[in-house]
Amino acid sequence: MKENDPLAWAAYAEEDLETAKSALRARKPRLITACFHAQQCAEKYLKALLLTRTSDFPKTHDLIHLNNLCRANGILTEFSEAMLGELSRHAILSRYPGEEPTPEEARQSLQILKPCATLPASGWRQSDLLLWVITSTFALLSVTFAKPSPSLMEKILFIL
Repeated sequence: MKENDPLAWAAYAEEDLETAKSALRARKPRLITACFHAQQCAEKYLKALLLTRTSDFPKTHDLIHLNNLCRANGILTEFSEAMLGELSRHAILSRYPGEEPTPEEARQSLQILKPCATLPASGWRQSDLLLWVITSTFALLSVTFAKPSPSLMEKILFIL
């Protein structure tokens, strides 16, 4: 994988998403695997989005930090800090015995990834990621402001 190719990161994120879903749907659900890959999916999508704006990001599993970097680069996601904090726990906890996730936690981990469902499943293009950034930004604005002003929209499009 090219380290600075957002499409490669997005493809890896998609594979993690499919692995997480498959682990949860198994006859005997693999909760640890589902939670770990849900965290990995969010991490790789955030890194892919960052790469649409910059050529570098820190080597971290901290989803809140990555999301803050996205915001600093003009990328608004639909992830809340609480959601990302919950997923970030699974980067470490799911690797070692002692604090196995419950079935509900595994389902919630996949539920947190709902914003990723708007990304295309295959045939990635740079424009797909940029379109997702724009769509997510407008979705957040429509929730944040009852009616964002046209000038605000123009400023956002100029930034993008």
